[in-house]
Amino acid sequence: MGGVEQSVARVLGPEGAPVGGAFLVAPGVLLTTAHVVSLASGGRVDATAQPGGEVMLSFAGDHDRLVRAEIVHWVPPGPIAPEDIAGLRLLDPAPSGAEPAPLAGLGEPSGRSVTTFGFPGDAPYGGQGHAVLAGPDARGYIQLDSTAESQFTLEQGFSGTPVWDVEDRAVAGLVVEGWTRGRRSGFMIPAPMLLAAWPWLAEQVRPASPFRGLKSFGENDSAVFFGRDELVERFVRRREHTPALTLVGPSGAGKSSVLNAGVIPRLRKAPGLVVVTMRPSQARTPLRAVALALARVAAPGADPLARGARVDEMAARLARGLIGEVVGEVLDKLGGERLVLVVDQLEEALTTTDGELAEFVAVLRHCLKRPAQLDLVAALRSDFLDQVLRHGELAELVQDNRMETVGELSSEALRAAVEEPVRRTRMVRYQDGLVDRILIDVGPKAAGRLPLLQFALAMLWEDQEAGVLTHRAYKAMGGVGSALARHAEAVWDGLGAGERKSAARLLVQLLYPIGTRGEFVRRAAPRAQLDRDQWAAARVLAADRARLVVLREQDTSEVAELAHDALVTLWPLLAELGGRDREFREWQETIRQRIRRDAPPLTGVDLREALQWRAKRRDDLAEAEQRYLVTSRHRRTVRRRRWSAVVVACGLVGTLLVVQRENQTASDAADNLIQAMNRQDPYAQLRTTLRAYRTSANLSTELAITGQYQSFAGTDRILPDFSAQPLVLTGHDPLPREPPSSIVDKVSADGRSLVTTDPQQAVTLWRINGTTVTGKTLDVRASRVTISRDGRYVAYMWSGIDLRPDAPPTCGGVCLYDTVTGRTRQLGTVDVGMISQAPVLRFDPDGTQLTAVYTGDDAIYQHLKSWDVATGAQRYDVAVPAGRLDTVDDMWLAPGGRQVLLNATRPEFPGASLLQTELISVDLTGSSPVVTQLYDGLDSDQFAVSADGRTLALLLPENQDPHTFPEHPRARLAVLDLATLQQTAESPLLPEAQSTGRVALSPHGDQVFLTGVSTVSILPLSRLDQPPVTLPIPGGWQTVLPLDSGPDTPLLVVNSDIDGLVLPAPGRPAPLKRSGSPQPGPDSFDYDGQYDRLTSVLASGVPLPNELKSLPAGTYTGPIGG
Repeated sequence: MGGVEQSVARVLGPEGAPVGGAFLVAPGVLLTTAHVVSLASGGRVDATAQPGGEVMLSFAGDHDRLVRAEIVHWVPPGPIAPEDIAGLRLLDPAPSGAEPAPLAGLGEPSGRSVTTFGFPGDAPYGGQGHAVLAGPDARGYIQLDSTAESQFTLEQGFSGTPVWDVEDRAVAGLVVEGWTRGRRSGFMIPAPMLLAAWPWLAEQVRPASPFRGLKSFGENDSAVFFGRDELVERFVRRREHTPALTLVGPSGAGKSSVLNAGVIPRLRKAPGLVVVTMRPSQARTPLRAVALALARVAAPGADPLARGARVDEMAARLARGLIGEVVGEVLDKLGGERLVLVVDQLEEALTTTDGELAEFVAVLRHCLKRPAQLDLVAALRSDFLDQVLRHGELAELVQDNRMETVGELSSEALRAAVEEPVRRTRMVRYQDGLVDRILIDVGPKAAGRLPLLQFALAMLWEDQEAGVLTHRAYKAMGGVGSALARHAEAVWDGLGAGERKSAARLLVQLLYPIGTRGEFVRRAAPRAQLDRDQWAAARVLAADRARLVVLREQDTSEVAELAHDALVTLWPLLAELGGRDREFREWQETIRQRIRRDAPPLTGVDLREALQWRAKRRDDLAEAEQRYLVTSRHRRTVRRRRWSAVVVACGLVGTLLVVQRENQTASDAADNLIQAMNRQDPYAQLRTTLRAYRTSANLSTELAITGQYQSFAGTDRILPDFSAQPLVLTGHDPLPREPPSSIVDKVSADGRSLVTTDPQQAVTLWRINGTTVTGKTLDVRASRVTISRDGRYVAYMWSGIDLRPDAPPTCGGVCLYDTVTGRTRQLGTVDVGMISQAPVLRFDPDGTQLTAVYTGDDAIYQHLKSWDVATGAQRYDVAVPAGRLDTVDDMWLAPGGRQVLLNATRPEFPGASLLQTELISVDLTGSSPVVTQLYDGLDSDQFAVSADGRTLALLLPENQDPHTFPEHPRARLAVLDLATLQQTAESPLLPEAQSTGRVALSPHGDQVFLTGVSTVSILPLSRLDQPPVTLPIPGGWQTVLPLDSGPDTPLLVVNSDIDGLVLPAPGRPAPLKRSGSPQPGPDSFDYDGQYDRLTSVLASGVPLPNELKSLPAGTYTGPIGG
């Protein structure tokens, strides 16, 4: 049976003999018949009631080991199909090698050869039978006829076992019964009917979508790429006889897909060819993109830093005209004879400066020189062809039969592109007549509508019903013509007012104006040209639910771009935004081009126009653009004063040269620090800004100090906290910070103790007493850390290795630090898998018990292990089948520690990158754990637990469907007692601003704080029916957490890896009012004063380990504050 035997298990009866079989169909999940389960429980074969208790199994590959299972799905025997189906979930691990068997759809069954593997009486350890499929009966079950050479017939012991399709190498169905008149024939329930009877299972085994939506097909998609076979074959043959060949076609014709899924796989199979792929926008300049692509091929596993140096060196050589030499070195290293450079979206190079384009074209034209070892393959949008032909040197690459046009798809090819990807899955099908309906909607001119077709098919796949792509879903999305625009509008309508503003500013930056008739094309916007709000909007629009924006790497940075050019023409909002801001965007692109070619500062009319735009659109100008405009203005002022200072300057020329040289070195160092800052986490950004300003107070550092002051001026103490991010993130993108539910477990119930970890994971205990904050760094390092409710004990775990020469002895496993005695002791160890996340550690509300939850080595169980804090004795060690608990992010204990609440995340659907959060209760009061799902489909910031561990508050959306985007989302606030998990209060529907806020609770659970983009709303639990009090806060704070109750409560305000403290003080406004008080505008800043203010609240200005490494020459290296 091709190895499916390893997935088959014997179902054992009360006496231990097999009564039938079952087979793994998903991890830890088996299918069998209901009557086999009834027999295993000592019941009758025709029993309809679901048995209780466990089912005993043993797998074919490990007969001696018994495995327990529980019944999780039950369709009893009956007169109407589907019937007689049971689903089992393993309570013990399956043996090694037992993998789920794939399911297949069923086309025309008659005559197909199949094999079976069952447990008849004379072969209790399994035997194989051979059969042929006949037609279906009236129920839709398929008849099986044993072949003459089959050793075993269809008798008792085969029920519940899989029928293996020899041709498809997948399970075609489930043996359900033998024919009462003989054992040579029987019946199976076909796989599609099994999935229709168990929708949950259908979701688990649903094949990956063969459609790519707005993405082009990639090299790995060649198996599902149909309709362009003739074009690919013609292109590959022509390429063999010309050094350069460009694929030209309109937007949406599928040029990139033809190259990636059609041409490139064929080229890679050709002997002696080394294929290098690239896009001009993959680096800062097209020439550097070539160097980057060559470096990746030549050294695919190179360290990023080493590769960056290699790219710099290679780009310099390419600029000097040494492309032939570089190509030769790459071929020698890889053992190739010719290198084919594939340039997708060649038109991107036309938006660069003239100098950058000339360098790039010179590299491409090397393929025309013989005997060069370089060939060129490219893809170009036809509306840029005229511009290419007007560029003399670039035109030569597409003239003289060096161009292939992407034509219309024939009706047969278009049908293949729609039908074949689905047919190949054999588990999904179109509803009758739907393919014809889709093809009619596409129409005869399909080439420019292929992205719309792929997008509609991808949405249709997501909305399938029991393996069927339906007319209902197709109509609901608006068909091929409207699906994309409707989806984009739904995503837009789902954004809040603040998000829309940021998203609109982002989208304008993703449009590049061309021509004179108001046209735009999509543009890749580097992250450095977008502010924090725009980049946050890009992440929202790039999420799986939206898919309107793509985030990708560009050299050493990231860029955001629209998912496809089709959005530019089909989304009315983009046309509206582009038309409104076209004049500004045209001017802005001219400034960017001047900056890229190091043009002199602006003067005269150009400068006046620029300053007018700066006054109107300052927020939409990137830092480099701001600096260029301010430099131009400064230069005008300097020129006016120059002649009046000539005489005096001559007398001081010697001294000035020396000072100028020193000042220039410091200024250059400060500028380099600011440029590197965008790749750092927020805490490192703050420290880098202060160090850069201390090095040199120039325009760059003044702008940077302004931004930091606006975010942090309202705080009294700034503390680093990497406890949510166990890796040092300097030089990388910051990860999202833990939700408020996790942050409170680092705060004591009285709000006076806080535990954090610094970038090197050293643990610091902070004590807060009125306006005084003192910190003590403990002699430990930790990957996980938490504090007891009374603030006495700090529990931690270190899952790494401290390689520092002066590293203190590490406490392996789960450790407890007593803040009173200063002693550390190890409570126990946990056996986590190599790829498992670090365990979650939590104290119970009384501080008498510490519990860890973690995924074991087998990745099948979540383990709960608990210790007595006073004695160190282990209280329990319980294994809970993982099931829906694939990843546990947080945990809270009720008093006594036998009732556990888990915050678990799982993919929204199999294979999805978007995670969905659940709250799950585990009751340990009985002999075995009882797992109950309390809430599903929450976001991680929609709930929080009070610091005393006794109250849970969560936002319950009015619309419970996670796949819809209401225009004005509303939610109710529900409050639960953690000891009983009973709801104690609920608010009316909250306004939109509060319904989308991040939830936090006061330490004793008497107030709820909802943090929005720039406001925080406060709801006393005793008056949930009253409107909340709403106050402004700085936009950078992600969460506001009160540390006490009342109007003067100190605040913990969180921004990624930074904890800010806002403390009460006599004569000053309350912390809540002060944290959101307006700050002076940038033009009136006293920069020295703001530097002094920031350094005064910084926890420590002493240089951190590794902070002073690799600093530019001339950088200030002393303390930056204390």
